[in-house]
Amino acid sequence: MHSNEPQGAHDDYKWDQILESLLDVQPFTFALDIALLALHQEYLNLDKWLGNNVNQHRAEFLCTMVSFLEVKMESKKMGMSDPAVDSCTLSLNPNTITIFLCILHNK
Repeated sequence: MHSNEPQGAHDDYKWDQILESLLDVQPFTFALDIALLALHQEYLNLDKWLGNNVNQHRAEFLCTMVSFLEVKMESKKMGMSDPAVDSCTLSLNPNTITIFLCILHNK
């Protein structure tokens, strides 16, 4: 690190590198969970990230997206009857679901 570089900028760069590495991990379901966390913290443009992965991995990523949505929806249904289940998973908000569905619809 350069002595005139602010520590915060260096830390941000390291976190960006770590996030980028985690978002490239397979299985894609793990990367999708990380993407949701990054979106929640406003570190990620989900629309762009999903689109890039669909373009790169095609049907495999699209199928994973559908499965991921199914699991999240099932968790949400279970969470309505058992709050302990709901607290164990990051739920999808309507805007996030819309992004997923738009990507699926356009591909």
